[in-house]
Amino acid sequence: MTNLEQQNEIIEYRALGYSFQMISKLTNTSKPTVIKICENASEAIKNAQQTAKAQMQERLIASVARRQTTYNVVLDKVLEELLARDLAELNTKELASMATSLERSAWIIRDKESAQPVDEFADLSNEELEAICSNTLKPFDINDPS
Repeated sequence: MTNLEQQNEIIEYRALGYSFQMISKLTNTSKPTVIKICENASEAIKNAQQTAKAQMQERLIASVARRQTTYNVVLDKVLEELLARDLAELNTKELASMATSLERSAWIIRDKESAQPVDEFADLSNEELEAICSNTLKPFDINDPS
């Protein structure tokens, strides 16, 4: 028989999506015992999965917010530099291209500010959220050229 600590470990692994076979190896417990514990703890596993998903969503939202802040700082620096330059040096084609790009950006910002907030993560699985959090949205330093 397994002790309470081992049962909790099995439940945690199952909530994280581990297979019965992998949990059996990690906990040195027979596969039938792992299956039985998981069947008896299905509600606890479901709750743990929901908690893990909520935590991943919070990390993703925080990471996106940090990235947005970084982009805004960089954009402010670029715009400051652009405003300091003499635009008379640019030819008509370059000015027209810049005007078009700025106008498009202004429309995008206006549309985003008027849009209702949407839960972009509601339909994502735990694996998708984890992949986004751990692989895609790595923090970076704007002063680091690499």
